[in-house]
Amino acid sequence: MLQKTAFLYTECVIAAILKKMAGISKPMVKFISTTIPLWWGISGRYNFMNLARYCNYNEQSIRNGFERSFDFFKFNYLLLSEHLGEERIIAFDPSYIYKSGKKTPGLGRYWSGTAQQALKGLEIGELACVDVKSG
Repeated sequence: MLQKTAFLYTECVIAAILKKMAGISKPMVKFISTTIPLWWGISGRYNFMNLARYCNYNEQSIRNGFERSFDFFKFNYLLLSEHLGEERIIAFDPSYIYKSGKKTPGLGRYWSGTAQQALKGLEIGELACVDVKSG
């Protein structure tokens, strides 16, 4: 029940932000407000077929929805402006993941802060906007 409530709240917040953006059709508002929480909530592979398993859109509808243009920069700006204070910073946190093999895309030597040396594996990163004055 709690998970359903969280998804409903998220859909409402996203729909409110989308209403502030000019030139977005009602079907696009519904599509974006459905797929963003879905994107956050599913585990496994992120492909159109897997997304279709967890929502009311079929695979082709999801493909068509992602082919349409959408201003994610403006969406994120409005979202952050509404929920964060005036003083913000951008933070980036790279992390190292151990991975062996020869055919893995992106495999290389990356810095591991834990080991204090460059190790063979993958690097992932997290980009965040931080409200400086929030406790």
